[in-house]
Amino acid sequence: AAERATGSTASTQLRVTVADSLGRVVVARELEPGTGTRSISIPAIDDLGTPMTDAAYRVAVTGRNGNGLNITIPTTASIAVTGVERGGSGVALRTQGGTVALTDVISFE
Repeated sequence: AAERATGSTASTQLRVTVADSLGRVVVARELEPGTGTRSISIPAIDDLGTPMTDAAYRVAVTGRNGNGLNITIPTTASIAVTGVERGGSGVALRTQGGTVALTDVISFE
């Protein structure tokens, strides 16, 4: 399944990276600079052409602002929900990559 990251900023350079649980960057993409919120979709294939396994990945968007300073851009990611669990620590959503606490969810589409 594809991951989608959304960020909002004014930047002269943008780069999105996806890192595995060991911190290794498996996907890196340069994006067109711009202002505002945008969505991108990244297929579940790493930069070497290997399908990515169901696992936890970290998505980061970085860039440079108009003054040439490095900036980190806040992001959100979306993933398909396959079920709902209720446990001792509250309600969690099941996904192909594991569970997500309902308190960590920003919105539903």
